[in-house]
Amino acid sequence: MHFDRRSFVTSAAAMSAAAVFDAKARFAFAATPDDRRLVVVILRGALDGLAAVPPHGDKDYADARGALALPTQGTGAIHDLDGFFGLNPALTNLKALYDARQLVVFHNICSPYRDRSHFDGQNVLEAGGTSPHLLQDGWLNRALVPMGLANGDGALAIAQTPPLMLSGKVQTASWMPAVLPAPDELFLSQVRALYAGDAVLQASLSSALALQASAQSAMDDPASNNMPRG
Repeated sequence: MHFDRRSFVTSAAAMSAAAVFDAKARFAFAATPDDRRLVVVILRGALDGLAAVPPHGDKDYADARGALALPTQGTGAIHDLDGFFGLNPALTNLKALYDARQLVVFHNICSPYRDRSHFDGQNVLEAGGTSPHLLQDGWLNRALVPMGLANGDGALAIAQTPPLMLSGKVQTASWMPAVLPAPDELFLSQVRALYAGDAVLQASLSSALALQASAQSAMDDPASNNMPRG
């Protein structure tokens, strides 16, 4: 399935960027006591907050935004939230979550970084320092300790490698859905036979297959597909 940027944003609430994960590569999506999960989604190209959550109730909104101002009535109208702020019409899924009291918006917040380097800004965003490269680990990795996930538990990044935000002393992992066809059983049996004489490779293969099966099971979980649709 192909996701463009807009499709990803509108479905962000159904995407897991971080999920409880144990040292044996087994997902705990359904094993946590109250099934709560912390999901962090980074839009690295940035997001225009005034386009995503426009303050349409501000008397200067239309004049200040000009051609970028979104209509409040008719086709393509803003989804009103509280009479002052609204949601971009493309964020229908998030409007349903807001109405269900499952979404809160923190508007107009930023880091102390004020220079113009995109890469330095990303470093501050992910490390949580007051200046670029001040810290060598990520704020989310540090947060795993008070969350009770430091002893054998960690977090899973849906990415090829864990981002800086999730890097640090606490063990974490990363996983991405396969883009190639799944190997057939004949191929797997041949690889198992090839690795049978090497304990390290055999363990690595078993761990990878277990992770893939658990990850796919979690992705196929009906609970991950019952989000409101726009």
